[in-house]
Amino acid sequence: GKKWDFANDIVTEDMTLYAWWGVRLELSSDSSIHIQRPSWPYITGPDTIDLTEGDSKDQAYTFGGYPMPTCGISTDKPNTANATFAGTTLTIPAGLSAGSYEVTLFATNSEGTKTKTITVNVSPATTPTSPTIDGPDTIDLTEGDSKDQAYTFGGCPMPTCGISTDKPNTANATFAGTTLTIPAGLSAGSYEVTLYATNSEGTKTKTITVNVSPAATSPTIDGPDTINLLEGYGSKDQAYTFGGSPAPTYGISTDKPNTANATFAGTTLTIPSGLNEGTYTVTLTATNSAGTMPKTITVNVYPMITINFVTDIEFRLSSDDNKIVASGGAGGPYTFTLASGAMPGELILNSDGTITGTAATGVYAPVTVRVTDRLGNYITTNVLAVKVID
Repeated sequence: GKKWDFANDIVTEDMTLYAWWGVRLELSSDSSIHIQRPSWPYITGPDTIDLTEGDSKDQAYTFGGYPMPTCGISTDKPNTANATFAGTTLTIPAGLSAGSYEVTLFATNSEGTKTKTITVNVSPATTPTSPTIDGPDTIDLTEGDSKDQAYTFGGCPMPTCGISTDKPNTANATFAGTTLTIPAGLSAGSYEVTLYATNSEGTKTKTITVNVSPAATSPTIDGPDTINLLEGYGSKDQAYTFGGSPAPTYGISTDKPNTANATFAGTTLTIPSGLNEGTYTVTLTATNSAGTMPKTITVNVYPMITINFVTDIEFRLSSDDNKIVASGGAGGPYTFTLASGAMPGELILNSDGTITGTAATGVYAPVTVRVTDRLGNYITTNVLAVKVID
């Protein structure tokens, strides 16, 4: 191979160097000595220096190579950090504003020059501030569910934080990192938990209300399936009760016929007057997140109830004709009761319409009778004058 020319050949960075031991004879002894070869300079130390606005920083670096290089701050590259250098120590002075700066070191010997650029990051200065807690005051969830809710904590110095042990934790909540966890298993109701944040400037608390709604249940509609009316009625109001969780919305269905021409307000269904004898329908619906419940109501309009007399009546206790006979409505059996007045003497109006008992001859009594059909529809007759003869 090529013979090395010690006078002219130069060591460069891309070469692999090997130690070479030479031996020379010393006149006074037979000892050997190490002959060091020239090597490229190097600089070892951090590429980045971080400090806070208003602070200074001394940072030592290591320089090597043979012969030992001279070193310092490069004058060929910007020194925006206003750094200084002494011995092997780089000093970043106080007074830099928040931002990013640069300074470049060099190391030079007979083999060449090595440079190293250092970035100086200056963070804004901070002053002590009271702790803060940011996040919702209320957490809403449904019975059976759990909930993780993150909160943000601030202040200088950064506070320690967690669940307060001085205030009730009726929600059985837990806390990890910056996250509050409301566990599953709470019954429907309202609960509380209080967070705290503490630093050298004081303590901040935040009480969170946890509202647990009942688990969703299908809607319900309670009330009669049938409304019975007599022809000639006035309008009819019928209240219904609606249930389910969450509370449903409700009203008359628009998808099913409303042949009764009914209306709905609040929780009351109104059947208007004027329907003729016949059968009609109207459907109510109740809807929540668990589904929709329909309820179809049948409206029956029956003919008026009539009785076999509406004027004065005379009868003999010995006769078989002492009975009021009714027809119409929803049909019998009919029930008869006194609405007002009293039967003369010891006469009795029985529930089946028969009149029994005894009374003085020639006694008259005005009475009002209520007649009720099998479904509870009723009329009240005009005043009757009852005369008892022997």
